[in-house]
Amino acid sequence: MRPLHFQVTFRWFLYAALFLGLPGTMRAQNLTGAIDGVVHDSSGAAVPNARVTIRNTDQNLVERTVSSDGQGQFTAPLLATGHYSVTVEATGFATTTVSHIAVSVNQPVSVPVTLSLGKTTQTVNVTANPVAPQVETTAACTLLDGAQVRQLSLSSRNYEQLMTLQPGISEEVPGTIGRGIISTNGGLNPANFQVNGQRPTQDGYFLDGQDILDHGGSIQSGLFPSIDAIREMSLLRNSYGAQYGGSGTSRFRVSMRKRGLSQETA
Repeated sequence: MRPLHFQVTFRWFLYAALFLGLPGTMRAQNLTGAIDGVVHDSSGAAVPNARVTIRNTDQNLVERTVSSDGQGQFTAPLLATGHYSVTVEATGFATTTVSHIAVSVNQPVSVPVTLSLGKTTQTVNVTANPVAPQVETTAACTLLDGAQVRQLSLSSRNYEQLMTLQPGISEEVPGTIGRGIISTNGGLNPANFQVNGQRPTQDGYFLDGQDILDHGGSIQSGLFPSIDAIREMSLLRNSYGAQYGGSGTSRFRVSMRKRGLSQETA
């Protein structure tokens, strides 16, 4: 039997650890995307009760099977990032498949589907528009996939250099952005960005949904992943959702590539 004072001390230690760990957990962001759309026939009328199959083509895995509602609408939230196809089947119509749909973090993708009259054994293949306008959210966002991050010229292999290419951004200290929070002369090495004229202290940095801002005073990202390991990166400059929290004016987000995928194109 351990002494009573030891049990009390240990209990308070656990409470403190739980309390201090909660903020980091609460700041974690959702790492999934979503696909939604409307099923119509060739006349523009909604097609209810259509069977919608959503397949992750990177892993050749059916992620979700849903049905369109009375207005022909369907939605599939909480999808892992990657590439998908949407197959729609309905009685009296040919089966239609929309392929090459890219799903990014917190970027809902709208996939309208038009069915043609025919037998369900007939198949119509459609390629999704890769440059379709984002109409699902009002957020001002710039998204770069992993291929763009790796192929664009970076003198220091620091992904943050790409931030200065976005509209409304200026760097407080001009010159090459170093790698790490300590410079070669031993001083602080800040990479402070002003977004839409706001202070650098209003920026937020997230890696796979976790807050990686160095809150100790350097006011920048505390982690610098290899650009070869980045699947996608994005910058939210304005009008983003409440799920990102805080009172900042911008959010830098980086998602890492996952191992085990049969096809890793980003």
